[in-house]
Parts: sequence; structure tokens; C-alpha cells
Amino acid sequence: MSKILIIDDEEIIIDSIKMHLKDMGYEIFSAANGKEGLSLYNKLQPVLIILDLKMPVLDGIGFLEEATFFPDDPCSVIVLTGHGDDEHRERCFELGVSAFLNKPFNAVELKGMVRHSILLKEVEASLQEEITKRMEVEELLLYNNSVLEALNKILIISLETTPLVRQLEKVIDLLAENVGVSDVRCNIYRVDVDKRALLLKAQKALPEEFTLKYKETSLDGCIKCEAVLDREIMYTRCRQPLHKFSDNGARDCKYFCTPIMEDTKFMGILNLYTAEDYEQTPEDMRFISSVSNIIAGMFIRDTTIRK
Repeated sequence: MSKILIIDDEEIIIDSIKMHLKDMGYEIFSAANGKEGLSLYNKLQPVLIILDLKMPVLDGIGFLEEATFFPDDPCSVIVLTGHGDDEHRERCFELGVSAFLNKPFNAVELKGMVRHSILLKEVEASLQEEITKRMEVEELLLYNNSVLEALNKILIISLETTPLVRQLEKVIDLLAENVGVSDVRCNIYRVDVDKRALLLKAQKALPEEFTLKYKETSLDGCIKCEAVLDREIMYTRCRQPLHKFSDNGARDCKYFCTPIMEDTKFMGILNLYTAEDYEQTPEDMRFISSVSNIIAGMFIRDTTIRK
């Protein structure tokens, strides 16, 4: 149930407002001054505040300055004004007040203003939600266009007549551009599972300790890693016991471990190491998965040409 907070030092005013609004379906709370009101406001997060200006301890202006309201806040503020309060109107508007109600007021005026103020905020919130959704859709479309362009470039690379390792190095550059990895570190292995042999390796910007460690890591360890066994891309940390990366001070970081498959046959693996501030997204997972499928096609094409 939505909440309304009345901040006024006159009990007769509070009781009158509560009586007029009791049938409107809101929970109504009250405070005797701005200090009490500030505490209740932070605790309750009401949809509407009905505020008097002249109060002890902390007056209405002081409350508004402490609470700091903004146009996109979900709470409206109605200020109760009496004779001589006109000089404060401009300052109240500056502090986020949405409406004024002159004292003495009647039930029709009060109910109408309360209903209007809350409805206005609900409409604003609905519009803001719609704007946010549209912006998210536009961003997704821009991202998808960028991804499609990158995949198209990789497909073109896959048809080049240059050596396969050169093609894969170009793929690595495009991967880095589209996954948002500022510090490009990547390797692509092509393996023969039956012979337990490494057929080809393309890599870029790997630290020396990584390169040394890869030489020590058995091919069986790579073939038996979780990503390959599950036949799906993983985003994980590189210090896995199976890969024996906990030794020799090899730097621990997160990376995409992507099996390169022809149907159910394991053909190789793609590892893309991400920057420290990188945040994984489902879109990147799908993009890298698509790239691994293209690389599988490159491996098949290369095998056919060699035959």
C-alpha cells in the first residue's frame, strides 16, 4: 500500500487531513516537525508528502533542503500555505515542491490535489520506464549491428588464401575490438585429439609466464577441461588445477575458454583473456560462440585444401 506522510505541528490539521483521505486507500503517517519528518521520510519512502512551512525544531524549508527532492523522484510534495507564506513559494519550487494548498482547505480541494499529484508521478514513472526500455533496445540494436559487422569480417578472413595462422591472428584482433578487451591477450589452439597432437597455435600479447606455462601444460589437461567436456563456452579464472596454472607465479585472471567443435568432435580451443574491469555479458558469450563456429569452418577448409 502506498504511503502518505503529513508533516505539521498542528494536530488538528493532521487529524483533518487523515479524516478526509482515510477512504482513498493510502497508509497515512504523520510527524510534528521537519526533523521527525525527515526520519520518517527516509524510512517509509512515501509517494506523497503534505508539508507545513512553519514548525519548530526544523521548519518546512529546512526539511526540503535536507531531503533534496529532484524532478524524477517518485515522491511528490504538497506544501500547506497560509497568509504571509507567498514569499517562500519560489524557494519551495526550487527545492522540488510540486503543488501548494492554501489553508483553510476543504475536502474536495485536498482529495483532488492528492489524487492529481500521485497520478502525475505515476505517469512520469511510466514514461521514464518506457524511455529506458527504448534506450536499451536502441543500444542492443547498435550492439547487434556491430557484432554482425564483425562476424562478416571474420567470415571474409576465413575465405582468404593466406596461411591459417595469419587468418587466426586477424580474428584475434577483431575479437578484442568487439568484446571490449583493452589489453589484448588471446590464443587459439588447433589439435588432433586422436593423436594427442598440437597442430597449430596462434596467440597475441600473452605474458612470458603464460607462454612458459603453456609449454608445460599437457594437451590432455586442455582436452579434459570442463569447457571441452561440457561442449560449451565458459568464463572462468585461469588458475585451474587441471591446467596447472597455480604454479610458477602465473598471473591469475579471467578468460573465455571456448571449445572449437565440428559437431561433437573437438578440434581446438579459443582462450580470450579479459581486462580487470571487464564485465561479462550474454551477448559477448554468443558472439564468441559464433566466432568459434567460424574458426571450426576455417580448420575444416584448411584440412580440405591440404588434402
